[in-house]
Amino acid sequence: MYNAVGIDVSKGKSTVTVLQPGGTVIHNPFVVFHSPQSLHDLAEYLTSLDGDTRIVMECTGRYHEPILKFLSDAGLFVSAVNPHLIKNFGNNSLRKVKSDPQTPERSLAIPLTTGRNYAYSFWHVDCVRGIGLKAFTERYRAFCKRHHYNFQADKPEKLFHAPKELVAVFPKEKTYKLLIQQSIQQLNLISEHVEQLRRKMNELASTLPEYNTVMGIYGVGKTYGPQLIAEIGDVSRFTHREALTDFAGVDPSVDESSQRRSKSNRASKVGSARLRKTLFQIMTTLLQNAPEDDPVYRFLDKKPSQGKPYYVYMTAGANKFFRIYYGKVKECLRNLERES
Repeated sequence: MYNAVGIDVSKGKSTVTVLQPGGTVIHNPFVVFHSPQSLHDLAEYLTSLDGDTRIVMECTGRYHEPILKFLSDAGLFVSAVNPHLIKNFGNNSLRKVKSDPQTPERSLAIPLTTGRNYAYSFWHVDCVRGIGLKAFTERYRAFCKRHHYNFQADKPEKLFHAPKELVAVFPKEKTYKLLIQQSIQQLNLISEHVEQLRRKMNELASTLPEYNTVMGIYGVGKTYGPQLIAEIGDVSRFTHREALTDFAGVDPSVDESSQRRSKSNRASKVGSARLRKTLFQIMTTLLQNAPEDDPVYRFLDKKPSQGKPYYVYMTAGANKFFRIYYGKVKECLRNLERES
């Protein structure tokens, strides 16, 4: 007799279920948080089961590493499997089901710059857990001063207590420190190159006649503005507003015949995917900042109360944004033609 334990891993927590041969349920799916105490309780429970226990979990980014190390150190057999293999296993089901609840059972069938700088200085949880709160506060104060950050008096205590709920997946050794700090240096270098490219894009876009008009639209800054201009190109090549929304792929797709006409269709998505991504980022900016005098935000804000799904009102908002964009840029170009 053996026990099959399937673990569906996610960020900060996992869903665990236990079966025996023949589909006998030993324990219904339950949630385990990735804290030392929760993982300790899980290891004790699995060790107490009668018979041989085999554990299978998904390789979900880096999220599976704390629970994998904790259970392995407890002497339990653990197999980390590629999620693609788990997804494809038993895919001959006659009906489609939501993937998350099914994941543990399928497993049983197969025995941002501030953060990087902080991680560079405090690269291991024991860098914080190994000292007292007073000593950490002084080190954090020096860290903020060195990197020209504003020191917040309540922040050190939060950062000091947070690592106590974390599980270290590698030892505090010089080799790991070197690898982590080199990786952070490479990320910082890449970020610097990206910022240089953004500045160059903005400088190039600023030479175009519609630049100030585009930058005056709420939600469009020095990052999204050049992206919009670059993806759309010359607005005058679009004969009407609908042509621009068609180009972006945020127009409703056609689903009709001589006998039937659908009133609600999905977005066509036949245009530039990069342009649609930029539009969604602008819509997100509007929702986060909530400018009451902006027509696109007012349009977006009333849609959730009408029961509209997220992607529906985000796409509709992008469509409305494009109509405003087309009208303002077209008027700007006409005025320049009259002046010349």
